Amino acid sequence: PSGFAPGGPQNKKVKLASISSLSERDNPKRASSSRGVTGDGVKRTTGTRAGARGGARPAARTATYAEAQTSEEEEDLMHESTSETESTRASSETAEDSQFESESEPASSVSSESSQREGEGEGEEEEKDYTDVHLILSSREREDGGARRRELLVKWKDRSYIHASWEPEQGVDKACARTDEGYNKQQLGLRMKVKNFRERRREAKRKGVDLPEAVDQSLVTVERVLDHKMNKITKVEKYLVKWQGLGYGEATWEEVGLLQGKALGLEAAVEAWRSRGSVYDSAKEILGKRKDPFVQCRFAARPREFNKYEETPEFLKRGSEDNELYAYQLEGLNWLEFSWQTGQNVILGDEMGLGKTVQAISLVASLASRGCARPHIVVAPLSTLLNWQREAEKWAPQLNVVNYSGTTADRKVICKYEFAVGQAKGEKSVPLERRVKCHLILTTYEMVNLGAQDLCKLSYGTMIVDEGHRLKNRASKLFGMLKKFKCEQRVILTGTPLQNNLEELFMLMHFIDPKKFTHNEVETFLEDYENIDTKEQIEELHNMLKPHLLRRMKKDVLGHLPPKKEQIVLVEMSHEQKDVYKALLKENFELLSSKSRGKVSGMRSLLMDLRKCCQHPSLITKNFNTLSKRRVETFTERSGKLHLLWRMLEKLFKGGHRVLIYSQFVLVLDMIQEWLEIKGINSLILDGSVKGKDRQDAVDAFNQNEGGKHSVFLLSTKAGGLGINLATADTVIIFDSDWNPHNDIQAQARAHRLGQSKEVMIYRLVMRATVEERMVEVAKRKMVLEHLVVSKGGREEALKQEEIDDVIRYGVEELFQKGEGEDCPSPEDAGEAEQQKDKLKGLAAREAEA
Repeated sequence: PSGFAPGGPQNKKVKLASISSLSERDNPKRASSSRGVTGDGVKRTTGTRAGARGGARPAARTATYAEAQTSEEEEDLMHESTSETESTRASSETAEDSQFESESEPASSVSSESSQREGEGEGEEEEKDYTDVHLILSSREREDGGARRRELLVKWKDRSYIHASWEPEQGVDKACARTDEGYNKQQLGLRMKVKNFRERRREAKRKGVDLPEAVDQSLVTVERVLDHKMNKITKVEKYLVKWQGLGYGEATWEEVGLLQGKALGLEAAVEAWRSRGSVYDSAKEILGKRKDPFVQCRFAARPREFNKYEETPEFLKRGSEDNELYAYQLEGLNWLEFSWQTGQNVILGDEMGLGKTVQAISLVASLASRGCARPHIVVAPLSTLLNWQREAEKWAPQLNVVNYSGTTADRKVICKYEFAVGQAKGEKSVPLERRVKCHLILTTYEMVNLGAQDLCKLSYGTMIVDEGHRLKNRASKLFGMLKKFKCEQRVILTGTPLQNNLEELFMLMHFIDPKKFTHNEVETFLEDYENIDTKEQIEELHNMLKPHLLRRMKKDVLGHLPPKKEQIVLVEMSHEQKDVYKALLKENFELLSSKSRGKVSGMRSLLMDLRKCCQHPSLITKNFNTLSKRRVETFTERSGKLHLLWRMLEKLFKGGHRVLIYSQFVLVLDMIQEWLEIKGINSLILDGSVKGKDRQDAVDAFNQNEGGKHSVFLLSTKAGGLGINLATADTVIIFDSDWNPHNDIQAQARAHRLGQSKEVMIYRLVMRATVEERMVEVAKRKMVLEHLVVSKGGREEALKQEEIDDVIRYGVEELFQKGEGEDCPSPEDAGEAEQQKDKLKGLAAREAEA
């Protein structure tokens, strides 16, 4: 096996007689169907097989978690018979137990390929089953005997990318060809893969971009080694490898010799794997064998004196000597550590961009350095998970951090190989809490619900909930599920602890301290602080929150951070927008005139349509015919905002500015991306449909900006407004505002944060005399709430039906007073825009006085 050569499948096609002769060991129905044989024994031709190059022996087997396992004993038998068989999972597991020695679990193995492919010998031609192609990655043209032929770079099913090989395109096409019996399922799948690849190739050619002729290096880089085994007979060693950029479910068993020749990062991954022992054993080494870590470093231990950190501790400099905490971050670490030792559950409410992630990781590293034997867990939005992982690698590489997310298959592998040290047969049973080998588990809100059965098996030291304002609703499933977790301390991280009303703040306090802030006391709490007009009440509220809440503002702790300026830009609707806006109001006249209490849902639907009309009338009329190269200018003029956006971008690009554009509507982002592409501008996009790794890749691509490709990043306010760092941008355009102004502030903080070296400009586009302008006024009232609650304990109710009516009716009178043929002011009507701006400033001043 050590002489195996990498490449595509190189086994001889199985004859019908071979299948029948192996019926006692294999499933003949499954074997025949996988080889293109029909139930009545008719053999279908699916393509040609090329012989093994230069007489090389067949490629080393790989294994994915989702497929059935094949034992090494069967592998040896098949080498001798040069036939191809499949075994069931049960027989495989039995064989694995007897033949392999695993360093963590005797029978732990990720599944082997569903079929074993064998070669015929030196120079002999054999057919390849191209229906086993998983992906087509690239293509090239090669000289072959004076003639040019095109080859495809293919990745094979159930094999890692190190086995990708170049195959003749003619052979793949032949495998797709229609036979007398028509197309089988495998052929249809292959045809679709070929069609998709050729479309991608044509698109690349149209853009003048060459497809890479090699596999992306990240896909052949070993991210983590999960396990190890050795064949007792052949002494062949294999590692279970998780590949960079791929999920745990795509982990494969690979021979060491092949990895050493084809994979990257193997030595570092193996060294890291060997160093990952149980957290309990590491804690015993720190504290001494006679001391119990669960007692010595427990929550609320209340030591006689608290030893605070006066400077950045050494355990935060193992990644780099340049790692230095800011003074306020060091204060935050001391506050969190003091809260652990005194038994307080807390809220770290620093303003966005002050490095709450680093402070939380510092707490985990501090506890580990003092001998804490329990794992810790972070629950965070999907878009921030990889950033958490990177920050942990930067500040505390000594911690074993596990990202618990992905598919069911991914989570199954993580639970089996990453959570705890395995036990070999015959060893004395050790409790799970002493076998846990991860210091920190990262997971998402969604995974808390999907993977609760696995996560709840562990007992945690600290549970850290990032963007904890998601817990404002006590009736939510997330709120209830997190309360079931066994943890000693609860820490909430949020840049906006107060978003809508005092009740939401009380729910956060109830989560971290349910004994002090009980469900039964919420109404009493709200009544006591509904109208605060005495100094004693203010001090009482402050004293209640002080032990649990630490909040610092940028202006107070970051004097060197460049300023942020926000400008509201009032925009006039185009003729078509006004017509569509009027039509929507006329169609819903009865709804607007009704006094029924049950009309709220209808009003909300109308409000949503009016907001869409303010972005572009095509979102209502569904007429996107003008979104083309020939008519792009017409499409631009149909929307006042789009017309103004283009004029803004032209000036911003000339000044070398980099722009973030936020919108509530995914359809608007897609529309703007296509519009920019037609205009010749490359852009990146991030919304709720983008997967975790792709989100981080997009953020990295924008920040690195190789070759100046990307000057615009399109983001949805919620998915792109949490926990990501885009400090390389200096301009933020809010294309349409959120009902909750704190969401827009979160979005702005992606650029205005630590690392920003330029002044940040925020442009908020607001369609004049429409629902949008009224929404801005409502949002201002909500912005006053944060100050009121912190200093006075104010209370605000949710938006009522009367307020929705007020928002919709705003500007209607002016709209219908204008004649049908009267010209609309241009979007650049500076005089009127300035008057409206003064009006809003006056309103803000009056609210500030109030």
